[in-house]
Amino acid sequence: MRRIIQIPTFFLLSIVAINTFAGGFDYNKEDTSGYSDYSVQPNFQVNDGTNYTRNGHAVYFFGGYVYTYRLLNSTTSSIYNPITNVTYSFDPNSLFSNSASNIEVGAGREMSKYINFEAAYIQQFTANKNGDIGGIATTTSVKMSGLLLDMGIAFNPDDQFQVLGKLGAQLSQFTTSATVANSAAFTFNDSTKLDPAVGLEFLMQCSQNFAFRIDTMYVADAQSNQYSDGQIDTLAGINVSL
Repeated sequence: MRRIIQIPTFFLLSIVAINTFAGGFDYNKEDTSGYSDYSVQPNFQVNDGTNYTRNGHAVYFFGGYVYTYRLLNSTTSSIYNPITNVTYSFDPNSLFSNSASNIEVGAGREMSKYINFEAAYIQQFTANKNGDIGGIATTTSVKMSGLLLDMGIAFNPDDQFQVLGKLGAQLSQFTTSATVANSAAFTFNDSTKLDPAVGLEFLMQCSQNFAFRIDTMYVADAQSNQYSDGQIDTLAGINVSL
């Protein structure tokens, strides 16, 4: 009885094994022209989606270090010393620092497979520069706090290395001060302003939930345009999805 059970069981398992391993292959049949192709060419079925494909509804957080390069112009401007009641003329390109360091933290959401919306807070560390105005020793100090809102469009949402185009606006609060001949002086244009922003995001995914991120954004100085023509911000950080 045991042998009677073993024999059909062996044949049944053999048939299942053959179907399992051979069922996924597509063998070429003999050509009616008389040419026979006896090569075995498996046709594997590959899923269109990968582990890195955007799901269209993920919430994510990001942050990192930002390097800012300011596009300072050479338009003659002025600075007022309230103690001496003297107004000095100067060249912004030679008086202010054209670079600064920042930290940026933010959050976003995928609205679809291709569209993101996100918000980020940017805190710029004080950027100082030593110079002179008319031969008088001068030290300038610039700092900024900002809120960046933007929309991203993914060009290749199924890839591990994804590229997004970004368009948005940045609300910035600049505080600029100077010390002229050891006396405090303040510039005229300390203000809050809203400027357009455009750029690119590069996302290198290590898993579905973690990625390294590089952003490059150009923020135009559309309101005042007194000291600069805008700035270029480059973020190097991480991206964590929930």
